[in-house]
Amino acid sequence: FIGKEIIHKLADELEDIFWITDNKGYFLLVNVYLAKSIGLKPFQMEGKSADEFIPGFLKDLNLFIDKFIKDTMNCVISEGVHFRENEILKNKEIVQLPLFDEENNIRAIVGFSQYSDSNIEQRTDENLFDVLDKIVDYFPKSVAFITTQDIIKQSSEDFCKLFNRKPEDLNGLNFADILPLGLLESVNRFLQSPDNSRILPLSRFLEIDKDGEPEYTVNLTKIFGKENKPEGFLILFEKVEYAENLQHLIMSRGRMFEFLIQNNPEPIFIYDKENLRFLEVNTAALDLYGYSKEEFLQMDLTDLYNPEDIQTLLGSSSEEEVEGKFSKPFRHKRRDGSSVLVEISKMSFKFNDRDAHFNIVRDVTQHLELEKKNQLFKAAFDNTVDMIFLTDPDGIITYINSSVVNILGTSKPDLENTSMASLANDEDRATINTSIFQSHLKEPVSLLIGLKTGDGNFIETELSATPVVDFEGNIESFVIIGKVEKHTSEEAEIKEVIKEVIVEKPVMSSAAETKQLESVFLSGVFHEILTPMNVILGFAQELTEGIENLTPDQKEAVEIINQNRGKLLSTMNAIIEYSEIQRNKDEWNIIILNSIKVVEEINKDIYEITGSRDIDFAFGKISSSLQFETDKQKFDCLMNNLIPLVYRMVKENKIYFSAYQVDDNNFKIVIS
Repeated sequence: FIGKEIIHKLADELEDIFWITDNKGYFLLVNVYLAKSIGLKPFQMEGKSADEFIPGFLKDLNLFIDKFIKDTMNCVISEGVHFRENEILKNKEIVQLPLFDEENNIRAIVGFSQYSDSNIEQRTDENLFDVLDKIVDYFPKSVAFITTQDIIKQSSEDFCKLFNRKPEDLNGLNFADILPLGLLESVNRFLQSPDNSRILPLSRFLEIDKDGEPEYTVNLTKIFGKENKPEGFLILFEKVEYAENLQHLIMSRGRMFEFLIQNNPEPIFIYDKENLRFLEVNTAALDLYGYSKEEFLQMDLTDLYNPEDIQTLLGSSSEEEVEGKFSKPFRHKRRDGSSVLVEISKMSFKFNDRDAHFNIVRDVTQHLELEKKNQLFKAAFDNTVDMIFLTDPDGIITYINSSVVNILGTSKPDLENTSMASLANDEDRATINTSIFQSHLKEPVSLLIGLKTGDGNFIETELSATPVVDFEGNIESFVIIGKVEKHTSEEAEIKEVIKEVIVEKPVMSSAAETKQLESVFLSGVFHEILTPMNVILGFAQELTEGIENLTPDQKEAVEIINQNRGKLLSTMNAIIEYSEIQRNKDEWNIIILNSIKVVEEINKDIYEITGSRDIDFAFGKISSSLQFETDKQKFDCLMNNLIPLVYRMVKENKIYFSAYQVDDNNFKIVIS
């Protein structure tokens, strides 16, 4: 920490033990006197836990003292307790003082020894306070030591700057001459109280803050000398640093970070805007995605996306998003491979001088699934042939579907906001009210009643009423489904009509169906492979074209890529041809080809076709005037598969291509 070497040097001048521990109990600084008292050197203790140097029977006591300091923020004086049996430390008491940060969190504890009251005559009079004066001089904060005569005996450089005075002008003054009146009164009340320490909030003018937003805090600590006689007090001013930006909040790792980020129920993660690496993540995000913190911080944003969803990430980066607003849903990938749909609220900020994004994630998977189900239910609700009524708890109709209008012959405005019982005849009204709306039952109820149509007639209807309850279990509404009872003659008529429209459909044989599925599968495989293959070949070509002078090894690599590209394309063409034939979608583009031009094209591409530079492709028996009609793409595919096969069979470096006419309608091609 700042000023450690200076404080270390001053502490080594003490003839008492002196140390500083962090808030986890690890030594930050140990003076020579303490290290020597247990037969060690300071560097052997610094950075290690104080528990390692405390006898086992005192560890529980030390834990209790440490907890007491952190809970009460008070200092502790222990008498008759020392690190180990050592003559140097006998008859001395140990004082431990807490040091606070701007959020009143204990950041360190300062400890030192002094003679106890039973051995007053043995301790030095001024040594401790002389060294204390020197420590105050170099202390990297606004601190001053004030005597019991209210005189500023020693002050730090920052303390002088705070009051815009020089050290020689400030030291020796009465502290009442520089402190504001309100603060002065509070300090005097502290000195007259039994408290040994106190923290006060201050405004920007160093007055006692009453608005709840202090700019400074002042720490007051009493100092005692011989016979526990007050020697004065330390006054320490610290500026309160509020979390005005995310970086400060995150880096401070204080209670505000714990409340707002780490323990936030909404998943939160932060990533670098340039390389998309994750910089921070909270517990809720780890629970959502299923990773440990170590695993998550080794990943980047693209790891949350499946390959097919990467395009949505790229698209979102190019869209103008309103910061602080939740974006459209994205599909993210969990550690176990399952998917989760999320909305993200993004905010830009600087993190360690790098552009970063602070993201709040909202899991909307269940919400979207529920929304989808609601759409399905609404479609079924609106299009069912049954009548559907929605009513309030008292039976007032709030909604009807189109079937109600069609069957009863009454318009929607005439039915909504009227009583459900008013649709029944006189005999059934009481039954509806007592059995449904006034029964207080929370189970479905079925009734057979007559419902009135628009022309005044009644149709026999089976009503099924289901109550809908709210979160407290109270009935909030009813869903009533009405099914019109049909007479037997009507049912027979309907069945007869149905019989008349029955049409037999041809059934595909299992073999044909299997063949169809295989061809669809092959076609799908082709298209799945073709896209990444084109991407790979495109990038390979771009890389090679970007290099001006290729080395022999690079040229060979390019040739291998081109060679395998030809083989792969040939294979893929064969697959798609086979697939199209299986699906009876084989289309032919018939053109006239000249045999000589065909051979010249094959000779030009012989390396890509066979993968060998040693092969000699030559004319055999061939007629220069021979022309034939065919689909060029299919003919090329045939040659690209036939020539490599012949090359592997003959095991020679020379292949002959012959083409000659057999009769008026046929010709022969020979590859040997």
